[in-house]
Amino acid sequence: MQAKSLNTVPTAAKANLNMEARLLGRPISDLPSTELTQNFGHLVESERRMTAAIIQYIHEIDSRRVYLEFGFTSLFAFLTKQFKYSPAAAQRRIDAARLLSSTPEIAANLENGSLNLSQVSLFAQAVRDRVELNCKNPEQGTVTLDHAR
Repeated sequence: MQAKSLNTVPTAAKANLNMEARLLGRPISDLPSTELTQNFGHLVESERRMTAAIIQYIHEIDSRRVYLEFGFTSLFAFLTKQFKYSPAAAQRRIDAARLLSSTPEIAANLENGSLNLSQVSLFAQAVRDRVELNCKNPEQGTVTLDHAR
């Protein structure tokens, strides 16, 4: 099977970049403090929404194994080579995406800012460690999302 190509930026992504450019409107060095912090707040909210959406997309890409259609052997390779995520950034997003099946509230928590990707990644590591530990010693306790906060 021929690998697919990803050469274009989706229209929605271009629209989002244009929205951010309009939001800033002028050089940030010219903005009064109140407008600077207000614009920054809008960008932070947008970043949180985008992060939650990206995690949901990665979850779907992983579930369908879409990366195979593009000639990649793993989701990690797909994110680092095709989308230029750093290895650490890719792994944090993969960790969060894979937790969506068992802990769907992660998406809302990322969007509202009550969790960040670093916390979710730590939680995912704790879950993996607990699974490994439970295989060796099933009497150990459980890890919950509240412990990651």
